[in-house]
Amino acid sequence: MNMFQTFVVLIVTQRDKPVHSLSQEARNERVFTALNIDQALDARDAFAKALYSSLFSWLVARVNHIVYKGTKQTAAISILDIFGFETFTENSFEQLCINYANENLQFYFNKHIFKLEQQEYAKEKIDWTTINYTVRLIGNINVLLCKICTK
Repeated sequence: MNMFQTFVVLIVTQRDKPVHSLSQEARNERVFTALNIDQALDARDAFAKALYSSLFSWLVARVNHIVYKGTKQTAAISILDIFGFETFTENSFEQLCINYANENLQFYFNKHIFKLEQQEYAKEKIDWTTINYTVRLIGNINVLLCKICTK
C-alpha cells in the first residue's frame, strides 16, 4: 500500500474524495475547477499542515485532560525543536528572521536551563565545572545585530 492509499484508509472513507479535494477547487456550490500540479501540491501541503496542527492540538488537549483531571488549571505544552541554522539554496529575509528568532530562543533556553542546573549543583554541593554555553550563540546573535545596527 502506498502513502496515498494509507492516507485514504486512515483519514477518508471514500477513495475519490481526497483526489478531488487535492486536485480540484470548489467554489460556493458543487462547481469544481481543476488545479494544476503546483496548485494540487500546495493544497496537499496545506492539508498536511492543517492535519498536523489539528492532531497536535488534540494531543496537547488529551495530555492536559489526563494530567489535570478534575482541576480547573489551564496548561500548555510547548515544544521547540531547533538545530542550528537552516540553509537553503537561497535564504529569504523571512528565513533570516526565523534563524534569528531561533538563535535567541536557544540562547534564552540554554541560559536559564544551565543556570538552574548549576544552582542545583551548588545547592547539593555537587562538584562541577562551569560551562560557557553562551559563546557560540551570543556570537551568532551579535553578528546579526551588528549588521542590522550599522546600516
